[in-house]
Amino acid sequence: MDQGQFNQLFSKLTKECFELLDSKGQDYANEDKLDNFKRVTAIAKLYHIDFSQPYHYALLMVLMKLERLQNLRSQGKTPKHESVQDTVRDAINYLYLTYACLVEKQ
Repeated sequence: MDQGQFNQLFSKLTKECFELLDSKGQDYANEDKLDNFKRVTAIAKLYHIDFSQPYHYALLMVLMKLERLQNLRSQGKTPKHESVQDTVRDAINYLYLTYACLVEKQ
């Protein structure tokens, strides 16, 4: 792969990544594109999630999915990617994964 091909490849990839980031940001955030991270961080602190255990990450993902759902519902947005039903299913699956992590730890 020569320099021109390399530059073209990564220019295309960068464009695709930005388009996905921008599009998914519509589902997760408002004007502050970092708002969902800020809210989930605040919620995680309330639950004392410290990430020292695998189930902590699974719980964080539950919170991310709940936050996405709340953002979509409260702002009357139509999701651009996964459906609202898929978001709920993902949250349920992350709870299953949390349970599995806790069982394995016992």
